[in-house]
Amino acid sequence: MRKELTPKEVSQQLGVTHSAVTQWLRLGKLTGYRIGGRWRVKTAALEQFLAAGRNV
Repeated sequence: MRKELTPKEVSQQLGVTHSAVTQWLRLGKLTGYRIGGRWRVKTAALEQFLAAGRNV
């Protein structure tokens, strides 16, 4: 697995919409960072998000 994912890749893995992932990022529910105005999510941050049950 790659170390960084786009919101689109995260949404495909979780079976949710791209806008839901973007909203989680903006609200700080999912940890991510921006590069050139585009969100990126580290796989470790996604794993922590899932372990905390925050995708429900």
